[in-house]
Order: sequence, then C-alpha cells, then structure tokens
Amino acid sequence: MTGLTAHDRLRPLSASTRGTLSTGRHTAPLWHLEGLRGDTLKKLLNSRETARGHQPSKKERLYCGACRHPITDETAATSVGGAHQHQFTNPHGISFRIGCYSAAPGCRPVGEATDAHTWFPGYAWRVTLCRGCQQHLGWEFRDPEASRFFGLIMDRLAR
Repeated sequence: MTGLTAHDRLRPLSASTRGTLSTGRHTAPLWHLEGLRGDTLKKLLNSRETARGHQPSKKERLYCGACRHPITDETAATSVGGAHQHQFTNPHGISFRIGCYSAAPGCRPVGEATDAHTWFPGYAWRVTLCRGCQQHLGWEFRDPEASRFFGLIMDRLAR
C-alpha cells in the first residue's frame, strides 16, 4: 500500500470490493482518543491501569509489532464466545488468529461498521489501525447495545 499518507483511511471490506481494500481521503468516525500519541497515550494507559489498582509490568503490555506503539495490556484480555483467542478466515481466504480485548487505546477504529461476514453473530465490525504507524491491527466489534471489544491480530502484536 505505497503512497498512502497519514490522512488516508481504510474502509471495511465488503462483498462488493471483490478482494481489494479501498482507500480514500474521507473523514472516518473515530472514538474519543483520536490524536493521542507517544507519551500522552502512555500516561493514559498508566492512569487507567492505576485507577484499576494494577500497574502492568512491561511484559504485560502489548505493542504494535511494526512501530512498538503501546496498544493494550494483558489485563484487558477478555473471553468472547467462550475463548480469548480465535482462528478465523475471511471471505478472501486470509486466516487470522485474534485475541479479544476489552480496551485497546493504542488502536483507532476507522470506517463505518458493518455486520457483513462478521465472525461474531450480533456484532458489527470495523477495521482498527495502530495510532502510531497506521498498521492494520484488527477490528472493533460492537453489538446493538453499544458494548464493544477489540479482536487484535496476535502476530501483529509484540511484548
């Protein structure tokens, strides 16, 4: 995906894309942490974890494998459908091993949510990117009651 700028946004795959990933300059709906980077995000992670009464060690933190931007921590791991990790194949034949996390402040969801080809019935999804380098790290899943979790691609995360 050469030639993309930080302002390019990914749109979720749909049946009409026929195996291509469309990009374009548009304003994607973003969640409340838009624009946080580096030390600011690290402070937020620390304050959130301290407020929960737990300060994670460096080995509990999970980082983007491409740029080492902090993404989440192991204390945010959650079980969905009876398991934390799942193996799925998308309609284009690409397989992913994902882990489910209740929070991923280092990720930025982009695009409109869709329930097409969802891996979790009742949940719509949209792509999530690393806030540091824009690497595709997984998906945000939301149900109609607005509860959400993140399905992060395990081999794109580092400790």
